[in-house]
Order: sequence, then structure tokens, then C-alpha cells
Amino acid sequence: MMVVQQHRTGGTPMDIEQILSHRLLQQLMNSVTAPIQDWLFAHPIWNWLLTHPVVLLGLVILSLLLFLGLISAVAHLTEAIWLTILRLPLKFVQWTFMGLVALFKLPFNPKFTIAPIPQPDSSAERLAIILSRIESIHQEENSLLEEARSILATQSISAAQSISAAQSDSKLNPPQP
Repeated sequence: MMVVQQHRTGGTPMDIEQILSHRLLQQLMNSVTAPIQDWLFAHPIWNWLLTHPVVLLGLVILSLLLFLGLISAVAHLTEAIWLTILRLPLKFVQWTFMGLVALFKLPFNPKFTIAPIPQPDSSAERLAIILSRIESIHQEENSLLEEARSILATQSISAAQSISAAQSDSKLNPPQP
């Protein structure tokens, strides 16, 4: 049978194998490249990008940088979440301890004592209570304003001293042309 095929084609068995392998390879290449060519024909932007490799390379690098930035952001987010989760029990213990300390300090700290508000029998007594509270608030306001004035005065004195020192320094050392 082999002899008959050789006679028809006029070639050696080696030529027949080469022709068959070439046809098989061609069919395989066509089956792989045909869908890609069809897709590129349907999407002309990608076809243009493949014909302009410098632009494609720039877009690939930009995409990689954006992807790496996204991965970095996700990594930082997960790190922050894990650190928060791990610190949460310590914060809870701290809050509990601080709450207990504040709770035990409350009876001994006169600043936090709650004075009962007397219930006036008449509107005149209620008015007197309101006026006395307004007077105490006014006195506290005056003391706070005086403290603020003294702080501002010391700041203005120190600023004036630094300005005069800078001026005297510039008079001693004039700028060189």
C-alpha cells in the first residue's frame, strides 16, 4: 500500500510525512488564530493597540502600576483592620480601668458633686436662684477673660522681644550686597 501512495504522489515517504505535518500544523495555527483575528476585527481599538506597541507598552505599565497601588491599598487596609482587632481588647481594658478610676474618684472630687436644685415655692425665689447662678457664671467668665488677657500679654511681650532682637541683629550685621 505504501508503494502505491508513493507512486501516486511521486514522492518519498519522508516527503509525505512533511506534507502531512505541514498541513496539520497549518490547520492547528488556523484554528488558534482565526478566533483571535475575528475578535480583533470585532474590537478595532485592540487591533490598533496591537499595531502600536509603544502605546500598548505604556498602557500595560500604567495598568500594572495601578494594580500594584490597589494591592498596596488593600494591604494597608487589612493591616489597619488587624491592628484594630488586636488592639481592641487592650482598649477595652483601658476604658474599663479608666471608668472604674473615674467612678471611684467621683465621691472624693468636689468638682463633680451634684448640688440638688432647690425647688422654689414662688416665682420670686426662682428668679433669685436664676440671678445668683447668672452672677456666678459672670464671675467665672471674668476670671477666664483675665487669664486669657494675661496669656496674650505674655505672648505679645515675647513676640515684641524677638522682633526687637531681630532688628538689633540686623543693625549690627547689615546685609552684604
